Amino acid sequence: MKVLLVDDDADVREIIAFTIESQLSCEINEIDCGNAAIEEIKLNPNYDLIVCDYNMPDGNGGEVYNYLIDNNIDIPYVFCSSDFSQDHPEFNDKSRMLCEITKPRIFEGIETMVEALKVYNLRNNQESTPVNEEDYCTASLDLVAHCKQLPCDIYLLVSGKYLKTFKAGDEFSSEDKEKFESKNVENFLVKREDSKKFVQYVVEKVISILEDTSLKVGEKVLSVHDVIMDTIRELGMSESVARAAKSSVDFTLKYFDQNDETKNLRHMIFGDPERSYLTRHSVGISYISVGILKQTSWDSPENRNKLVMSAFMHDISVKKRKFTESKFSEKNDLEEIKDHPKIAIDVLKSMKEIPEDVFKIISDHHERPDGSGFPRAISGDQISPLASIFIFSHDIVDAMYELIKMDEVISLESVKKIISKFEYSQGKFPRIFKAFEKAELFQGV
Repeated sequence: MKVLLVDDDADVREIIAFTIESQLSCEINEIDCGNAAIEEIKLNPNYDLIVCDYNMPDGNGGEVYNYLIDNNIDIPYVFCSSDFSQDHPEFNDKSRMLCEITKPRIFEGIETMVEALKVYNLRNNQESTPVNEEDYCTASLDLVAHCKQLPCDIYLLVSGKYLKTFKAGDEFSSEDKEKFESKNVENFLVKREDSKKFVQYVVEKVISILEDTSLKVGEKVLSVHDVIMDTIRELGMSESVARAAKSSVDFTLKYFDQNDETKNLRHMIFGDPERSYLTRHSVGISYISVGILKQTSWDSPENRNKLVMSAFMHDISVKKRKFTESKFSEKNDLEEIKDHPKIAIDVLKSMKEIPEDVFKIISDHHERPDGSGFPRAISGDQISPLASIFIFSHDIVDAMYELIKMDEVISLESVKKIISKFEYSQGKFPRIFKAFEKAELFQGV
């Protein structure tokens, strides 16, 4: 299904797109004014739905609607504005009007739009777009624990029967989480048709975290990462979750250079054992790798983004409860993780516009300079500069956690002592080691 979304406010477009994608399986093309939308329809008149603002500086929504009428183009049109269509004579002919969404009540309006679209599709003998399968999918205890109020019913499978454990709207407290942890419950079940409600929750949760002025940047970075990654692990990738992931990468990069806030972030990565290890591990690698990159000739905004995206996504297929800090850093149960780079790449392929370098970094992040790594057993000369920085940063983060477990001070010299067991003489690694020595990465840790 193809949707044309027209609004001159980029932030509003993003919120509307998030919400539509949580309800429908679709491809959205975003346009910022009425005249550009008309030109797009001239070139591509095969859209299944148009969602359009009214008040825009370069051609309003009424002009878009009249173009459909005048040219006998039968695309259902959604009036999405703080105005009302009845106040504008362009909309006296309701033949293309599917429904109205009144800002700012976007989510409720899009729910109405989905129902109206079902009726429209049935009336026109088209297949209904929303997915309504009645089977169940997994929602981990960690994912459910993010919800202050549950977005849908959740179930446990008991003696072959689905037992409703919580109802939509119920609170899920920290005490509830502890209770189920004590019973070794790792996963709940939700009806697959309700999984979109979790996706919508993720969008709203990410927005609320980023807008919460009471939270320090470190808390925002880690909390957003937790919510997004748990959702991808359990419910898979969608366009709206992919947008949220990209937003979290941009947000993280924006604040890495702010000294006071970054000091707080360092403390939360390496000094808060209550946080998920995989989250702290991923954000830690992003912080170290960007710090090293800045001291090299490879530094650029694009390469910083690639390293942070790789750090956030490289362990996306690893279950949080499968690996503890010690297990993962010591690489026990290697058979359990040897395929996870490939699986992570398969997940990422569903995201749009991911640079090829990100796939290379994730594919090679368990290679070693001496060729003893996996999955390809390539040596330093064959490893790209960005992947080499990532591998080295991975070693640094593991060394820092090892120092924490030994209750020793984290410093340049103590980290160098831990990583002295590795050989960094091949490929780009000598240059990266020198860049690491120049970067002031451990102040305030």
